[in-house]
Amino acid sequence: MSRVLSTLSRRVKPLKLQSIRLSSKVAKGIDGVNEKQRDTITHRAGESDPIDLSRTFDALDSSSMKTMEKILDILHDAEEQSDSKKTNNLVHSIETLEDTKYLNEFTTRFGEEIFEYKVIRYLNDSEIIGNDPTIWGTIPDAYNDYIKEFTNEYLQMNNSFFKNNEITFNGNLNHFQSIAKYFMENDSRCLQRISREIEILAKYQRTQTFTKKKYNFPKLSLPPPYPYDSENPLVIMKALSTKKELNLLPFIVNDRDVIEKLIIKKQVRNKNEVTPVEMISSLMEAQELEGSKLFTIMVKKCLYSTNQLNNQKLIDTLLNNESIKSIIASESKIPSRLFSYNNYKLALSGSSVVNIDDDLKILELLKSQFNRFFGLFYRISAFEAEKWMSKLVEFYLQGSSIDTTKLSNESIEYFKQFMSSVEMDTSKSKWTKKWQIKQ
Repeated sequence: MSRVLSTLSRRVKPLKLQSIRLSSKVAKGIDGVNEKQRDTITHRAGESDPIDLSRTFDALDSSSMKTMEKILDILHDAEEQSDSKKTNNLVHSIETLEDTKYLNEFTTRFGEEIFEYKVIRYLNDSEIIGNDPTIWGTIPDAYNDYIKEFTNEYLQMNNSFFKNNEITFNGNLNHFQSIAKYFMENDSRCLQRISREIEILAKYQRTQTFTKKKYNFPKLSLPPPYPYDSENPLVIMKALSTKKELNLLPFIVNDRDVIEKLIIKKQVRNKNEVTPVEMISSLMEAQELEGSKLFTIMVKKCLYSTNQLNNQKLIDTLLNNESIKSIIASESKIPSRLFSYNNYKLALSGSSVVNIDDDLKILELLKSQFNRFFGLFYRISAFEAEKWMSKLVEFYLQGSSIDTTKLSNESIEYFKQFMSSVEMDTSKSKWTKKWQIKQ
């Protein structure tokens, strides 16, 4: 793991039955003894002679008492063994069900994706792109190399939390199945555990100290897509705060001309340190990678929790057909949330983006912006992101007649109309300025 480490820091235990329960035979035996005792007492009480309690107990001589005690002991032991066996069978049944649920290739891949997401997020949190120019323009390949090296080291980590017997069902689950199991039980704590272990892997041979970057991006207000709460499950209403500079990037098309005219030009005007275009573009690509991986694991989490792992139609819609991301991006108006800023419209109008007429390229641009947005949405509020995802899955579970192709075409039309509005507004603005100059 030389490259990574030189760059980064690195019961169900069957319950023993304590309560003693008497079997039906034992209970009947005791009832019989009590009945005999009552009969004897009643008989004596009916006579004129005084009640002789000693003679009552003499009805059970010492040998009879010992025999009864042995019978009770035998019956009690037999019942306790039977109950214990039932409990063990129940526990084994539970474990078998759990093992069946998690022992499969799908779950192994699910656990791998959770780990990969945490590696990507660790790299982004470490601001490796801002501190290492050698990886600019190499995303996702450079990140995939890091993921492979971290994964290899992680599998050899003997003291990993995800290797303890309780998590692995006494070694029956592999490392990534254990991660998936724990993630379904407590996702936030699972992600925290993985973060700690990734940091342990990186810290011992860290040779470079990363500094927190200040990018001097424009301070823009990022409004929600609508002035009211939308009930449409395809809409994400969240407005990201620009207190964190990188939160601006999901709303900007990853295009060199747009980046130069919106960000670099303003940095030069304000006499700030200029951020290289290649760095900004790579930051966007890293955000996209994080959001894409996150979307996959959040969908799979919902599939597990709603018992929809065999719903191939739902899997195809949400995982195997990424046009859903383009649809959500357009319904949530992610590309047009900066429409009120003239500088952004000018940047777009002077780029090649306005001339794109390839539908697939448009869908790719929309998908890219969604991935970047979704990753930051989860960072700001994991609870809200999961709640929205649950609504989305429920929407598709109940809506068998949803026409994804139609919605996809509408998202393409939305983007084209947005670009037309950009051109129209910038042309109008230019003519207005010329007219004002003449006056």
